[in-house]
Amino acid sequence: MVVPEATRNTIRLKPLMRSRYDFTSLARSVLRNETAESFVRLNILDSAGFCLEPFWNTPGDTAGVCYASYVAEHPGFELSVREGVFSRLKDASRQLPRNWQIVLKAGFRPYEVQVAVLDAFIHASHMRHPDWSDARHLMQARTFVADPGIVCPPHITGGAVDIDVKDKRTGEYIDMG
Repeated sequence: MVVPEATRNTIRLKPLMRSRYDFTSLARSVLRNETAESFVRLNILDSAGFCLEPFWNTPGDTAGVCYASYVAEHPGFELSVREGVFSRLKDASRQLPRNWQIVLKAGFRPYEVQVAVLDAFIHASHMRHPDWSDARHLMQARTFVADPGIVCPPHITGGAVDIDVKDKRTGEYIDMG
């Protein structure tokens, strides 16, 4: 499987300053310096003891619906994360109570999917609050989803992961607040 990388040609970033971090510079640094890091694929994630429940295999999941057309067009697409993320996940897993297990929902996310997830959250906000302005809907969606028009979302570099944690004995998900 070839995982397409975000490049300067495929993502356009507007400057944004938050705290002391310049996200445009950070994104350029990630794209320039970190793209050589390999992706850890599904079979290795599975053999490491993680529970794999990708969003696109979860019926009715908003993000999963956004992945659906991409996955259909790219049948080789699978859950994957960067080596560094994988290493940190293994470290985190060792710190959990023995009967708890990390559930991986998503890692690398193609740019098109990131845009679709943001649009889906905007649409959901419109459905819940039809009286709000478009700007307020966008602000609400950005609370949950990184806007690739502003920042380079870590998911599109493979540098982020969505997880749940569940109790292996009961199958119940742990409430993480």
